[in-house]
Amino acid sequence: MNEIGEISLLKNVSPHGAEKTSGAGNGFEAFLERVNDDLQVADRMAAEFAAGRADLIDAVLAANHADVSFGMLTALRSQALAAYQQIMNMQI
Repeated sequence: MNEIGEISLLKNVSPHGAEKTSGAGNGFEAFLERVNDDLQVADRMAAEFAAGRADLIDAVLAANHADVSFGMLTALRSQALAAYQQIMNMQI
């Protein structure tokens, strides 16, 4: 349980974390960076578990956290795509 401190909590992914940046694009970019960081932490924890330097619980928690973050990202992408398609189907 030595690497668990590096995993960011899901509450940090909320829109409140985007208040530091200006504009929705910067908030989305920060969200993408957090998801990427979560995926990298999960990969590193899996490698450390394989090498015997990390606990199974830490590796599974990191993988689960990355899975949830990536699921949120794909849901957001789906919503943005649906909104775009609705706009494109509007008649002027």
